[in-house]
Amino acid sequence: MLASTLEPLHTTLTDRQRDILDESGFTMLTTNAAAVLNCAFLLALNYVRDATAYAESFGGCTVNNTGWGRDKDDDDEQWWRRCIARSAAMMRPGGKKRQRGR
Repeated sequence: MLASTLEPLHTTLTDRQRDILDESGFTMLTTNAAAVLNCAFLLALNYVRDATAYAESFGGCTVNNTGWGRDKDDDDEQWWRRCIARSAAMMRPGGKKRQRGR
């Protein structure tokens, strides 16, 4: 529903605005929410290798998952947010280098 709401606005965005949405993982989350959430679920269960393989099967890029896991200070909401954010980053297509403007 969110993707269909934002679709008409997408054509009005500048290239830089689109890049910001792509880099943040927002575009991937709105266009492919089920896959991002499936990957996040695997991360939440601490199936890091399976989550990585899942993301790569969708053309996702490699993300360093060394040290990935739940912090002892994370409550459930923080943990799910971290899993979803990491999943969106993992599902983002590889090969596109990020450019930082100043």
